[in-house]
Amino acid sequence: MNEFSLKGEIIHVDPIRYTPVGIPLKGFRVKHESQQSEAKLLKKVFLEINCIVAGEQTKVDLQLGDRKLFKGFLERRSQKSNQVVFHITHIELDRS
Repeated sequence: MNEFSLKGEIIHVDPIRYTPVGIPLKGFRVKHESQQSEAKLLKKVFLEINCIVAGEQTKVDLQLGDRKLFKGFLERRSQKSNQVVFHITHIELDRS
């Protein structure tokens, strides 16, 4: 199973682009900071991840500084790359 969720802040938004068959895509970058428990210790976690939305999700308003909960799956950027991209299928306002 490949399910991933992350709360974070939008720090970059690309313009909409289209696949060769006309599907709209929008890339953006999310920053996440939290404390996580690992081996009974608290660990500070900082990360930035490249994200992409497709189709109807490209109509969701994505503004710099917005904090949201993102859900989706992880995939390689391309067949020739091991760089991970977070493909977003669901976006909610971060209410925390």
